[in-house]
Amino acid sequence: MAFRPCTSCAQKFPSKPTSIYSAWMENDVRQSWVAKLCPDCTFNLVGPPVRRSIARKDDTSCDLCGGSGPDDYDPLYLTVYQPRAEMEQFELVTCSECTQQVRDLFLKMSLPVPNRSQGSSRGPVNSQDAARPVPW
Repeated sequence: MAFRPCTSCAQKFPSKPTSIYSAWMENDVRQSWVAKLCPDCTFNLVGPPVRRSIARKDDTSCDLCGGSGPDDYDPLYLTVYQPRAEMEQFELVTCSECTQQVRDLFLKMSLPVPNRSQGSSRGPVNSQDAARPVPW
């Protein structure tokens, strides 16, 4: 099996990466990015805001700082494909002060997603990869 580099830390690892698609609206234009992360980067970089968004329930406080209210709301959408696990979708809620911080995190570890109109599909599942626990 070929070793794959993580798009965040650039370390090579022997299993399939976690694919994390992030999207948000900026000046009425959809921005979409994809990161291919090793298990450590998935847990350490993406895990904390996702865990906070899961714990948030129905309130609209910021998933990074815990402040602000519903009038100061800027969502970031994540679609996560863990190897040998079902796709998961999350909506991270950020206040205007934290919005750029969370976007910068995803911009640093991601590549732009090609135009959606061209269509795409997931590749075949590699049966050699062992199932990993989901980090949230």
